[in-house]
Amino acid sequence: MKRLKRVQFKIMSILWTEAELKNTLIINNVYMLLKKYIDKTNSIHNTMKRLEDHGFIEMIGGHYTRNQKCKILITKDEYKEKEAILINKILNKGNNLKSKLDKEEGVLHNINVENKMVHSIKESLSYGRGYVYSIQYHIVLMINNAMPILKGLIVEEIKGYLLEILRSLGMIPNDIKIKPDYIHLFVDCTPQQRLSDAIKAIKGQIAWRLLSNHPELKQELYNGHLWSRSYLAVTPSDKTAQQIKEYINKQKNK
Repeated sequence: MKRLKRVQFKIMSILWTEAELKNTLIINNVYMLLKKYIDKTNSIHNTMKRLEDHGFIEMIGGHYTRNQKCKILITKDEYKEKEAILINKILNKGNNLKSKLDKEEGVLHNINVENKMVHSIKESLSYGRGYVYSIQYHIVLMINNAMPILKGLIVEEIKGYLLEILRSLGMIPNDIKIKPDYIHLFVDCTPQQRLSDAIKAIKGQIAWRLLSNHPELKQELYNGHLWSRSYLAVTPSDKTAQQIKEYINKQKNK
């Protein structure tokens, strides 16, 4: 089976999220749903055809109509198995990160906050239609009042949520660190993405999913809220590690 491109990951993630919310594998008005997240109609049409050819979905009631329906044919576990190879390559910093997700070569990410080493060396740029870019952010999300609740099986659960949410937003995770009282992300973005909206979506979706599955956590959180109101977002530089450390210490000492 051919590896899926970035837009295919994004569409499948959107469909799965909708399926979970509606508790059904039949997605109504699928094109209207996807157009909220994907600007290019041609990309939606072509990608849906590819996904159907792969046997991931089945179009119902004709193709490319406004009220088009689709049925998801592949389980979430099967879907994750098929993309596991690509996810491992993305998360395996220091190795060859060539992938069809962003068509880049020679990307090296070496992140070690404790030893004050934060580097991002891109030997090639990303290309859009009429623009060239390389946009990366370190993002730190603190738990409310720095409560150390991210432990045990919750860590893997949140990592799964993050991968799904970042894909749906079109952001590529180069590194994910989950500590008991904060999350540190290092992501590639596109010029179209508004960072504040993306962080709002990440915090909101994780809080809703985690607290729905683990309502007992609300008892450990101030006013039952998962996240601190603030967040840190910085671009890679020789000062990044110190900035991250200072932010985390300041939040813990509030």
